[in-house]
Amino acid sequence: MTSYKFWENALKGDFKGADLNTPAPGFYKAKKHREGDWFPIAIWYNGDECLCADVKGTIDPFKVWPWCAKHPITEDDFRYYENHGKWQGQANVGHNSPPEAELAIDDQIKDIMGQAEAWLEKNKITSQEQADKAAGFSQKLSQLSKDAEKKRKVEKQPHLDAGKAVDAKYKAIVDLPKNTIAALKAAITPFLIAEQEKKEEAARKERAEAAKKIAEAEKIKADKEKKNLTEKEEKIIKEADTVPLIQPKPKASVGGHTGRKVSLRTKVRAEVTDYEKALLALKDHPEMKDFVQKLCDRAAKADKEIDGMKIIKEKVAT
Repeated sequence: MTSYKFWENALKGDFKGADLNTPAPGFYKAKKHREGDWFPIAIWYNGDECLCADVKGTIDPFKVWPWCAKHPITEDDFRYYENHGKWQGQANVGHNSPPEAELAIDDQIKDIMGQAEAWLEKNKITSQEQADKAAGFSQKLSQLSKDAEKKRKVEKQPHLDAGKAVDAKYKAIVDLPKNTIAALKAAITPFLIAEQEKKEEAARKERAEAAKKIAEAEKIKADKEKKNLTEKEEKIIKEADTVPLIQPKPKASVGGHTGRKVSLRTKVRAEVTDYEKALLALKDHPEMKDFVQKLCDRAAKADKEIDGMKIIKEKVAT
């Protein structure tokens, strides 16, 4: 048998005409045992003699044929392994160099990414062999990504443990006075409210007095018939000119001798009085849309369709 027709068809997923007693020329891969690594095989004929070899030398084609017949590979794959000692998409591991001489994990990822992207540019997946190769690239990159994540966690863990130890050491101390501080501020609050009301009332009276002075001064200035002002009128105008246009808001506070003063602060919060109206008012808010999308995704995963949504199921490679 000198025709490569079976091998060419097998690359497309067509294994018709397979004869386990007659090796078909072409390029294949096999394993020496179930948990072993794949190795490439070339089968050819010299006249009526069937010959077979892997990258290390000749082997018996009739012994290996039943195990490699359904695993065709391209000649490019065979030559790549022959020249590099590894499959395309396989990291440079398994050699006799010490561990520190191996490629760093980021270099391994970049190496395989480069191979995969170059392969994708040249190939469109139309056969089982090509699909297997693409899956191999994907699986290797996924595994390296997981390995990198494991290394990150291992490297970061001592720092997390140290941070937790520091937190545990000081948290009880930090929290110790909080209840007492809250009780003291609760006791101060009524006093501050009363003081604030007094200050606001005094400020109101000052504003009224200032407005009165300004009005009197403007009245005197508007009297055009009056050319000579009395001493009292001049005093009124002078005092009105010194009235500040903007007066600072009164603010009651206590303490400040050993740290920041304690004063009143306005806390603002919302009380929902009509849930449906609030939802309607917020329906176009980006955060509300994101939140609704998350709830709908959760319902879709539970295969529960609700009003206003539909479940979309897409087949994707994982």
